[in-house]
Amino acid sequence: MLEAGAVAGAQCQVVELGGMAPRSRGPEFEDGWDSGVTAVSEALMGIADREWSRPRRPVGRSR
Repeated sequence: MLEAGAVAGAQCQVVELGGMAPRSRGPEFEDGWDSGVTAVSEALMGIADREWSRPRRPVGRSR
């Protein structure tokens, strides 16, 4: 099972990539880069939200 905190941490790292496209590639590449960063960030937040809201099993209890 994924840990919501780990996914949220990955999302924070992805967000930092916004605006960091190589300028030499041109404005269309920059726009696509930033759109990709946004799409990945939103997807990771959705995953973290789903994991966070999932019922948890108590640790150390087996039956």
